[in-house]
Amino acid sequence: MHNCIEQGLLAQKADATVQAAIAALQKGEKPVITVANTMGSFIQAYADAQGLNPGDELNLSFGDLLERYLERSRDVIVKDYRGKATRSRLTNEQLGAEGVIAYEAALDAIREADFSSIPVSPIDYIEQQLERVGYRVTEVTGRKAGIEYVADGSMTYRVRADQETTAKGKIDAVTKFNAGDADVILLNCSGSTGISLHASEKFADQRSRHMIVAQAERDINVFMQMLGRVHRTGQVALPSYTLLMGDLPAEKRPGAILCRKMANLNANTTAARETDISLNTVVDFMNSYGEQVVTELLNDDPELNAQLDFPVAQADNNASDIALIKKVTGRIPLLPIAEQEALYSLIESEYRDLIDQARAMGENILEADQLDLDARPLARMEVVADNSDTPSEFTGPVYLEVVDAKSQTKPLTQLQMINAVRESVGLKTVKAVELHDQGAVEERARGQADGAIAILQTQTEQYRQLALADRQDRKARDKLNDRLDQQLSHVTQVLEAFPPGTPLRLVTPASQSIFYGVVASIDAKPRSGSPAAPNRWKIRILVADSVRQLTVPLSKFNTGRSGALAATVQTEDWLGNDVYGLFDQQTAAGRMNRQIFTGNLIKAFEKGSTSSAHGRKNILEDIVSIR
Repeated sequence: MHNCIEQGLLAQKADATVQAAIAALQKGEKPVITVANTMGSFIQAYADAQGLNPGDELNLSFGDLLERYLERSRDVIVKDYRGKATRSRLTNEQLGAEGVIAYEAALDAIREADFSSIPVSPIDYIEQQLERVGYRVTEVTGRKAGIEYVADGSMTYRVRADQETTAKGKIDAVTKFNAGDADVILLNCSGSTGISLHASEKFADQRSRHMIVAQAERDINVFMQMLGRVHRTGQVALPSYTLLMGDLPAEKRPGAILCRKMANLNANTTAARETDISLNTVVDFMNSYGEQVVTELLNDDPELNAQLDFPVAQADNNASDIALIKKVTGRIPLLPIAEQEALYSLIESEYRDLIDQARAMGENILEADQLDLDARPLARMEVVADNSDTPSEFTGPVYLEVVDAKSQTKPLTQLQMINAVRESVGLKTVKAVELHDQGAVEERARGQADGAIAILQTQTEQYRQLALADRQDRKARDKLNDRLDQQLSHVTQVLEAFPPGTPLRLVTPASQSIFYGVVASIDAKPRSGSPAAPNRWKIRILVADSVRQLTVPLSKFNTGRSGALAATVQTEDWLGNDVYGLFDQQTAAGRMNRQIFTGNLIKAFEKGSTSSAHGRKNILEDIVSIR
């Protein structure tokens, strides 16, 4: 299915590829167009089956490719005890009545669809369209069979000359391109190594190269080698790159997978996720944060889980750290386009919020930030002793240091924080802290919370009745009721305990760092599913720190689950400072206390992951007393 989707995406981008190449040529650049699949084997197999000779007319569409994949879905491979594999086609009797009906329904859907505007051989279509407008095109691929797209709309079977696919033929094609005898060159993996296509000082044609990636190679090593064909030592002009992506949601998964592969490769070779060649415009959700997002979405929305054929249960036995998001995004293309767009939009927005939260708290595990802290040590104490008989860097002690560090961004003032809270409850802003009426804010905030709870209870009961009507099984009904009760209870408790204006203390999940702040608002995003689903609700917290603001879904707020923020209502910090007053203290100082583990960093990472907030509080109180 992935092969079929990828080839369909390339076919639908054929015209866009032609236009991108023409635009590059008009700017004085030389396009290098890359694809992963030439469809040569499929075309040749079809021609052989039909007994066609070069020049014969053929009637081949993308629908024929879909039929081929549908037919192959009936094949099974059976291995004997020696490992010898035998392929056989399932008969109608083996498929069963339901299987035959599904097969015939799919076949009818393919044959009734109109695929006339989608070229089954995109590489031929691109090449011939460019030649029709007067540009010279050459090619470095190993394919033999192709299609001639005639101007009147008909197609004929064509076979490339043997010398074109030999090593000498490939060298000749490269020479023509670099000498200026060809304006455009087409590549697949055959041209990923051993050739130079850059604007070399030694070549006659020194126009800047522009690589247009119409279809990226799955193998990241081949993909990166392909990029290097136009970016080499001795070039007189830097190349440019375009990764063509359609506006179909199905493009998002291969784009995200490519991002993950490039990030992993860059991290392995340069210790950084990004280098000069990175896909900064693609949302890279194929990682542990993306896994968290889809896990919460599906846990809170069983209907979506069922619609995608229960990927949660199927991913449980997979050791991969991105098993679930791979399954989910692999099945999203089977949904209607509108639902695909809505689901991807939700995943991407939740992913960005989670990344922003992790980055603000300094806990982003995807990349390491370099910060100019200008840190000045204040106190240090040993928190993990070295108990080994043979001391080394891996067994040494861990120290917790408190340092006076420079703020990375300017924190909010107390007046800015107060006015943000007043606006969220519908009160006018004030020009001075002294004019702020805390009682009026509390009264408005309580009224808002009570109203939100009443509406939530009504909407949840309406949703419950509709959902129960679709479930006849008692266990399924009980499970639904329990889930809705738990969701409603959690959201209600947060709305009651943390209305806007409430001062609180936050403990982060990863490093157990502590922040103080004030609740600004709690809002729900409109979308399908349970109204009480915690990931629909977001709490916005203004922080007395350079973090400034955190927006956290209630699925990650006071749930007790791994990865959730822990919050308690608290009007003062450990030193007795009023939480509201902390905003002005941080702003005036321009510096703040930071906690840093030093010494054995491996043990320190384990300590940061497992230490409790209470333990950290005791440590810091000890350090304060030392000072």
